[in-house]
Parts: sequence; structure tokens; C-alpha cells
Amino acid sequence: MAPNTERIQFLRAVRQLHRVRSFYLLAVFTGLLATAGLSLRRLAVPPTGRPAHHAASHKAARTRHAHA
Repeated sequence: MAPNTERIQFLRAVRQLHRVRSFYLLAVFTGLLATAGLSLRRLAVPPTGRPAHHAASHKAARTRHAHA
């Protein structure tokens, strides 16, 4: 009966290793996701209150008109 008991213990150990490995993979994934999120926040440009594109001002457009 000893070999049967050893086999059961071996199977339990294999199942436990699978659970632990899944937990570690989830923990690593969560850590990488958090790191990526923090680094993307640091890269964000702070708002300046001006438009992002530099469109021509309306004042410059009015001075281009030819007077009759």
C-alpha cells in the first residue's frame, strides 16, 4: 500500500504546484499592468489651457483681406 499512498501524495503535490503557478502568473501580470499604468500616467502631458493644435488665429485671417 505504500506505493499507492506515494502516488496520491505526488498527485496532490502536482495539483498544488499548478495552483501556486497560476497564482504567481496572475501576480506577475497584475504587477506588470500596474507598472504600465503608472508609467503611462507619467507620460501624460499636463493640460495648458490652450488648444493642442496651433490653428491660425482669426486676427491674422482678417488682415489678409484686400481692401477695395
